[in-house]
Amino acid sequence: MKVPNLIEVHCGRVGGCSRALAFHMVKAKEGPVSERVREIYDEGERIEREMMKELKSKGYSPVKGVQRELLLNLDGKKVKLFGTPDFMVKYKKIVIPLELKSMNRSRFFRLPKRFEDWEDFLKFKYSYQLRGYLALCDADAIIFMGKEKTKKGKSDGKVKEIVVDVDDKGLPSWGDFKDRICRSLAVFDGEEVLPEKYEKCEYCVYNHLCFSTTLGGKFPLVRKEALGGVEEEDKLFVEEMKNQHERVVVIREDLKPIEEKYDWFVKLYSIKYKYKPRKEKT
Repeated sequence: MKVPNLIEVHCGRVGGCSRALAFHMVKAKEGPVSERVREIYDEGERIEREMMKELKSKGYSPVKGVQRELLLNLDGKKVKLFGTPDFMVKYKKIVIPLELKSMNRSRFFRLPKRFEDWEDFLKFKYSYQLRGYLALCDADAIIFMGKEKTKKGKSDGKVKEIVVDVDDKGLPSWGDFKDRICRSLAVFDGEEVLPEKYEKCEYCVYNHLCFSTTLGGKFPLVRKEALGGVEEEDKLFVEEMKNQHERVVVIREDLKPIEEKYDWFVKLYSIKYKYKPRKEKT
């Protein structure tokens, strides 16, 4: 695959599924988001507007975040890391980023006073996002704020805030952050990029492309109406099948000498010890 002169990577995607990050890097076409996902996005935007007033009352002097960029050279490839923190606020006379997450009541109550003590499957994804914003904003700390979700259509729940220091043990190192990007950069070298188990595929904008979802039946690329002919979007699936087959052929060729050596060993063993290998049931 031809490597672009500059590969753009959104900060918020680094802690997510590596395969989705690879699709993002190659600028694959995003699929339509579900109604549920759209509701989550809309709710988040509304909560941000409400939080502006609340932050002002807390004396934070909030400013809506703007996109920031950082140029990196990773594995010989030029990468532009970019992202937009929710707010920039004054904390102890220093301006630092603030990231806001709306949370259901159960998750909100389990949010501790220190980020490193938080135990939640979303911590992995959020921790990489926080590390990225610290780098983008060249900050020594970032405020991680959780707002409790209440009834649908109302976002007047309580707020918890955690000041996350750049050395917080709950954050990945800057080296780990860059290594995770490199893992998905392997797509430009023709390597397979595998997804993680924690990612919810139904919310992913690339679930219509991802090969891992085509066999589960939930997001089949080859639909009934496509059986009589290959539709445009189904060509991606067919192309991936072809690539997978080519890899299998190569692997089989590599296994030939190993199989021959194994057969030779079995014959030698049977002669020496009168051993007959058990036939496996088919």
